[in-house]
Amino acid sequence: MRAPAPDRHRPRWERRFAGKRGLALHLLALLQTRAPRWRRLCAIEWSAVERFVFVCTGNICRSPYAAAQAQALGLPAVSAGLEAARDAEANETAAAEAARRGIALAGHRTRPLQDLRLTAADLIVCMEPPHCRRIRGLMPEPPGQITLLGLWSRPQRPWIFDPYGISGEYWQSCFDVIDDGVGRIAAAWRERRGEARPLPLTAL
Repeated sequence: MRAPAPDRHRPRWERRFAGKRGLALHLLALLQTRAPRWRRLCAIEWSAVERFVFVCTGNICRSPYAAAQAQALGLPAVSAGLEAARDAEANETAAAEAARRGIALAGHRTRPLQDLRLTAADLIVCMEPPHCRRIRGLMPEPPGQITLLGLWSRPQRPWIFDPYGISGEYWQSCFDVIDDGVGRIAAAWRERRGEARPLPLTAL
């Protein structure tokens, strides 16, 4: 497996946001997450969190990598998908990009979110605003807290566009955002729990 090759002939914004649609969704999400009803996505009660549940659509690219990166940082983490089949492997390109960053996805098997027994101690970490809305629709009173991973990255990327089927450098940009968001979530969780252990520089 090889990580996606750089695609530097494209404009920087296109490589960063996966094209016009990705950029439009990013801008829309920035507006949405400034509404009062979205602010609670950043108001996390860290002392109540005992497990991180990373959620995307198919559970083959973004969420398995985010969960594996979180586990590498010492967080109790799992992943699932809103439209995932059961027991499929991680996407080949995702596994290659993860391996380039020192993360192995070889043992990953996909899982629908419904297969997880969620509790009040879970923090559900979504990749896109529609994921949050769908989870609230499936579970009007979800047992755990909900947030968007990209709200924790710097700069914020509340809509982490799905890299599936996209060639070129966006895979690297997508996983960079995931790395940064997971690293900052890990730091916030440890700080509130009184664990001042420093994170690897690659996670900040």
